[in-house]
Amino acid sequence: MDPAKATIFCSGIGEDDETNNANPVGMSNSKFLRNVIINAGVGISVSNCPGCLIGDNLIISDWGSTQEGVGISQAPTYGGRTQDDIASSYTIVNNTIFFGSSMTKADGNGYRGIRISESSGHIIANNTISILNGFANCLAVAGGYTALSYSDYNNCYETGATNQYERVSGTTLAGWTSLSGLDTHSITADPAFTSTTIPYDFRPQSGSPLIGAGTSAHAPTTDAMGVTRPNPPTIGAYE
Repeated sequence: MDPAKATIFCSGIGEDDETNNANPVGMSNSKFLRNVIINAGVGISVSNCPGCLIGDNLIISDWGSTQEGVGISQAPTYGGRTQDDIASSYTIVNNTIFFGSSMTKADGNGYRGIRISESSGHIIANNTISILNGFANCLAVAGGYTALSYSDYNNCYETGATNQYERVSGTTLAGWTSLSGLDTHSITADPAFTSTTIPYDFRPQSGSPLIGAGTSAHAPTTDAMGVTRPNPPTIGAYE
């Protein structure tokens, strides 16, 4: 996408009911796998999709703005209409999310790696999120940690001016784990990608802390390139 035209309302992949249709809308148990999305306002935004799987995606945002940006958004039911499917029990796993430029919205939203907006039963595992500038929030979980049934083995690497592991609680990883009991095996380490500039290569280099640091409990059997994952797998989209 043209970064000069991207906004928070511009999704690389968007499955949201914005028609105001009175009929029920939903895509239960859909799968969003192995996509590469560059410079969208929101990389992947999915609502009305109970049981959705979002995995093995590479999302790159490398444009500066005074707006906000999100890697993966479990979007709320549009307009709160009760006839639409409630977006429960998403599995968001083995995604690589990279924000390279400054995002400095005045209200502190800035970048959010993974945003959960409603319902419960969600699983977040084996994702690596890098936010190098501006306001940095790896997770943003509306309603608090009880929306998640599982969150662990993620990597959150932040070098921005304002760093929070989780946006709503405003905590570090240690604070989030103490509060929620989640992410006890998650890390905050430089992922040591092969290249974060064009031509991009987000495979982890030898010695990367991502290698073998994931869990096979929720990982797809193959990575974004179709490579069979070992046990334990690598955090992120690539082995």
